[in-house]
Amino acid sequence: MLRGGQANVNFAPPQPPFAFYHFCPLSPAPRTRKPHTCLDGLHDGPHSSPRHSRQAGRQLGVLWRGSWTTRIRIASGLVLFVFALFHFLNIGLGLFSSQAMEQAQTWRQVFTRSLPGEVILYAAMMAHVGLAIARLAGRRTLRMPLWEAVQISLGLLVPLLMIKHIVHTRVAHQVFGVNDDFGYISV
Repeated sequence: MLRGGQANVNFAPPQPPFAFYHFCPLSPAPRTRKPHTCLDGLHDGPHSSPRHSRQAGRQLGVLWRGSWTTRIRIASGLVLFVFALFHFLNIGLGLFSSQAMEQAQTWRQVFTRSLPGEVILYAAMMAHVGLAIARLAGRRTLRMPLWEAVQISLGLLVPLLMIKHIVHTRVAHQVFGVNDDFGYISV
């Protein structure tokens, strides 16, 4: 009780000494530390409530904010990122074993050299580059922060630098029937 007989309505019960503190992306205020438990497979807690699943859906919607061109640019960028990630992981396997690298390449090419995989990959590449050039062309001025100029410059250089790699691997394989395994590339 406070002075004048009023009860303290802001009183919070003491937290147990083993309360799990962490930054949870699904909590209403993810930047604050608050004791709670999560449904992340390790422990269970209040995240199973419908209210919490609605919050998770709203936070996932942050990724898809913007116009349809922004959404296409994000989706195509994610497709290209996943392709590059598995390509570089495949190359990295060569540090451990050339047989593992060749096996991983075979599995990777099941997706990238199939018709749906090629359509998705080339459509993502064309959409991403095309939308970036359209966005650059639609600017009223080329005045921009340094980070944005670097991002645009590298984004325009990467496709130009990849032409030689694509011609020596993909085009050589399809047009001339060259076996473009990693042994061919590393010689």
